[in-house]
Amino acid sequence: MVGSGLAFAGSKGFWLLLAASVLGVISPNGREIGPFSAIEESTIAHLTPPELRSDIFAWYTVLGSAGSSCGKLVTGWVVQHLQTLEGWDQVRSYQAVFFAYAGLGAVNVLLSFALSGKVELWGHEQKKVRRGSDEEPLLQVDEAETDSGNEVTAVKEKRSLFPRISKESRGVIMTLCVLFAVDSLASGLVPA
Repeated sequence: MVGSGLAFAGSKGFWLLLAASVLGVISPNGREIGPFSAIEESTIAHLTPPELRSDIFAWYTVLGSAGSSCGKLVTGWVVQHLQTLEGWDQVRSYQAVFFAYAGLGAVNVLLSFALSGKVELWGHEQKKVRRGSDEEPLLQVDEAETDSGNEVTAVKEKRSLFPRISKESRGVIMTLCVLFAVDSLASGLVPA
């Protein structure tokens, strides 16, 4: 994102722009492209129990679409406003938007470093998970059946508009949501 944004902001050469658009993560329609979607979706799937996964994916899609829409709206306002200023032509105003896109890409890098190791998938399927371990799902489990004191073996299906999230998980989930929202906002800047 940073490299593509800087290439579009600072270059007028056709071949460099073509390379940046093909190799970078700039989408002409503002939809998520590149490795981000697959990584985000697999991380969400890993962090949530199957019973709540559809709710979390629904919010992920809504927030991503809202970020993209806000990016398009803000970009239109910024480009129009810049073109009313003396010395700003159409090309220069769009270059400013691509500098902002590159800046938001840098923010994504910083937010990625803020994620904990809990977003990584360390093992394959886990039938039993000890409470308090790193492998425990981030979402709180209500009315779980336990045997031998600390192992969760079954999860009762629970659906709600806002799933219950443990205190330990809120920070991780909020960091992921902010990361995804900034990424979607930056992607929304492109098509305008």
